[in-house]
Amino acid sequence: MSRPRPVFPATHSILSTTALMTELVAEYAIGQPVTCRLLHRGLNDTYLVTTAEVRYVLRVYRYPEASALEIDLLFVEQQYGLALANRLRDALMPSAGEQDR
Repeated sequence: MSRPRPVFPATHSILSTTALMTELVAEYAIGQPVTCRLLHRGLNDTYLVTTAEVRYVLRVYRYPEASALEIDLLFVEQQYGLALANRLRDALMPSAGEQDR
């Protein structure tokens, strides 16, 4: 009789696009996502999310400290008039300055 094989540890996993679309509908008023596909896998994964009318780029961050700083910098760049896409700040993600409190 063979023993059940243990779960093999992973060093990198990719989130389910179906689960991401479900979470987006629950958290953001972006409309019903039609597609979600992985664009880039790396330190942070980047997905293209398409609704009937709009395309969004979704970043999934692994390290909260780095992501809060990146998001803050993107907002500052936008305030200075750089031609950047509009950002939706995650209500659960504090800004870099708020993490120290």
